[in-house]
Amino acid sequence: MKLLLKFAFIILTAAGTLHAVEAYPGEITFTQKDGSSFVGNLKGDEYFHWIEDKSGHIIIYNKNDEAYEFAKIQETIDGMFELISSGIMVTENSAFSASLSEIEKIDKKLLRNIWKQKRKKAAKERRPMSELF
Repeated sequence: MKLLLKFAFIILTAAGTLHAVEAYPGEITFTQKDGSSFVGNLKGDEYFHWIEDKSGHIIIYNKNDEAYEFAKIQETIDGMFELISSGIMVTENSAFSASLSEIEKIDKKLLRNIWKQKRKKAAKERRPMSELF
C-alpha cells in the first residue's frame, strides 16, 4: 500500500511539471517517398507543428499522399483556421517552381494564433487529475 501511495505521489508531482516541448531547433533533411529531399526547420510543439523551408514557406505532411507538401490556410466553420495541404509537393528546387508562386506565404501572426487556439482547445480537453484515479 505504501508503495502504491509513493507511486501516486510521484506521478502527481511529475504531472504538475509537464509542459509543451519545442521542436528540434536545427535544420533537418526530409526525404520524400520518391527519394527526393529538401531541408527545413521544425516549428511549433506537440499542440501545433509544421516545417518551414529556407524561403519561409510552410510545409506539412500529407498522410493521404504520403508526401511533404506546401501548406495553405483554411478557415473552418467555427471561425478557426487550420493548415491544409496545397497539393504541391516540396522538392529541393521548389523555391523556383512556377506552381509555388500560387502559394502565398503564411503570416507568422496567423500561425501563432492557430497555435494558441489549439493549445487552448487541448487545455479544455484535458481531464482533471481527480478523474484519472
